[in-house]
Amino acid sequence: MFATANYAEERGKCEQMLQKFSVLSMNPEDPPQKKYLEMIAEVNAQQRTSFPISLDDVSSFFGESSELLSNILCNTRRYVELFSEAIDNLLPARSNRISDDDDVIDVLVSQRIQQVAAGEQVDLKTIFPRELLRRFSVTFTPLSHMKPHAIREIRASSVGATVFLRGIVTRTTDVRPQMVVATYSCERCGFETYQEVISRTFRMIDNCQSERCTSDKTPGRLTLQTRGSKFIPFQEIHIQELSNQVPIGHIPRSMAIHAFGEQTRVANPGDIIHVSG
Repeated sequence: MFATANYAEERGKCEQMLQKFSVLSMNPEDPPQKKYLEMIAEVNAQQRTSFPISLDDVSSFFGESSELLSNILCNTRRYVELFSEAIDNLLPARSNRISDDDDVIDVLVSQRIQQVAAGEQVDLKTIFPRELLRRFSVTFTPLSHMKPHAIREIRASSVGATVFLRGIVTRTTDVRPQMVVATYSCERCGFETYQEVISRTFRMIDNCQSERCTSDKTPGRLTLQTRGSKFIPFQEIHIQELSNQVPIGHIPRSMAIHAFGEQTRVANPGDIIHVSG
């Protein structure tokens, strides 16, 4: 039997590393720099959208044989979310003041905070998803001693774990927006409803489930608000095995890779790339 991980405790370890990890400055007289706290400050100032976390830093902070490092390598998708939640907890509280640099989502959040502060009726089901409020995406940089694998070496046991591949790009698609959070507004009561989208296709919500529409037994029609929804860049990259990775008499295998955010537009057909994810 496998022991169930205590994710609250694991999230605490993530916060501990983000707060305390430091690197030596270029000037020996300067104090060590809080690497990840500085990155969090850049995220708060909307100067950074990608938040790479080096597994070498995790190894040096907790030790090469640490349980956290092993868990990240075996359950990468879960720990991307745990580190994202840790960063959310370390970010300063959101202000309800609207500035010229704010986008539509910031305006919606500010209005909702003002409604709550004013004591107006707010449906608890319309709480903002964390993904809607995030202005960053967490990625893991593989260990420096990890060797890239060939595509044919990927097995079912690799699903959900950290993989490191090397191949040649054969085809790339155009960069398209992919919806992450869909925002709806009710034509009858005006409440906003939010739907997290975890796949490339989804079914839209038709009827409003707010307290007002439910009590009146006349649910309003929901309208998708594209300006209030969250989109991220998406690109599909096809890679193929290199000639020295293919056994004699075999056909090269290929794989489709999904790139998001700043990872798009970084590879072109003919490039030999290293991919981790």
